[in-house]
Amino acid sequence: MQVRVWLLRVLGVVALAAAPLVGSVVFSAAVGADTFNVTNTLDSGAGSLRQALADAAAHSGVDIVEVQAGLGTITLTTSPIVWNGDAAVTINGHGVTVNAGGKSGVFSDDGGDGVTVNNMTITGVGGSDSDDSAPIISQGGPIAVSNCTITGNTAHSTASNAAGAIVSEGGPVTVTSCTITNNSATSDEEDAAGGILSEGGNVSITGSTISGNSAHTGADAGDAAGGVGAEGGSVMVATSTITTNTANSGGADAAGGVLSESDASVTMLDAVITCNSMTAANDGAGGISSDHGNVTLNGTTVQGNTATGGGSVEQQINTGGTPVSGSGNTISDDTSICQAPPPTTTTTTTTTAPAPVVIQPSFTG
Repeated sequence: MQVRVWLLRVLGVVALAAAPLVGSVVFSAAVGADTFNVTNTLDSGAGSLRQALADAAAHSGVDIVEVQAGLGTITLTTSPIVWNGDAAVTINGHGVTVNAGGKSGVFSDDGGDGVTVNNMTITGVGGSDSDDSAPIISQGGPIAVSNCTITGNTAHSTASNAAGAIVSEGGPVTVTSCTITNNSATSDEEDAAGGILSEGGNVSITGSTISGNSAHTGADAGDAAGGVGAEGGSVMVATSTITTNTANSGGADAAGGVLSESDASVTMLDAVITCNSMTAANDGAGGISSDHGNVTLNGTTVQGNTATGGGSVEQQINTGGTPVSGSGNTISDDTSICQAPPPTTTTTTTTTAPAPVVIQPSFTG
């Protein structure tokens, strides 16, 4: 009976996690929504991604940007794509790659109406900015991404927040079936996350992998999260892996995997949080750090994470004394799972065929 109840609970939470994304897709196709097509890989002008987003943002309601399938790579040559309008925009990428070309971001919803990105690879963020720096930014609106790959980005903000994938300034974040890997983020004065940074909104992650990302904040800056940082909103992670991320905070708290601040809850179902690491001037954990919020784990592995800090530090989970609830979990300091497997040695055996035996014919006189 307990197993059945737990399974129903898992399915219910996963369904709720997916609901915002499903709702956005259905709503985006509602009557009255306008569609704007991307038909080329140019940085600007008719048929470009930049122009389509400008046109969509100029309308109210919910608008759709459809990228023509098979375009390949769109490279930004001038600046990030920034819009400030009255529309919540859904971008259907159809497998396109958007390369920031070294700019400090790709998509920035300055109006805070919300952005959804489906089926797209985003890479190439670099440089520095005094404002928020990340591939996807929304100033208060919801952010939803699905079937995406966000990789190879280096975000740096000299005076605000930075993230290797997403910065949300208060709106909820929903991530479904995405890979967020090999990104880095640095903030000189505020917070940073190697993957996702939410400044107040709830974070929901389902069926995704967040790995190999790093975050760094300066001595006079804020918190650092290697994988996911939530400054006030709850965090829900289901059937996802957060691994080999690193965080270094020079003046505040940090977590290698998930950092949750301001008493917000953390819920994990069938999740893997392994081999993350952190160094902090204050408090934190290598795996999950929650500032006195409720942490509930079911069927989750938290193992092999490491932490070094100047305050209250735990290797795997730090709740500030609040008990962890849930069942069916593996929580261990054992780092053996983090060791790279030895290289495979292949031995080649060369066989030399014996010389042929020649039989001379005999003749009789």
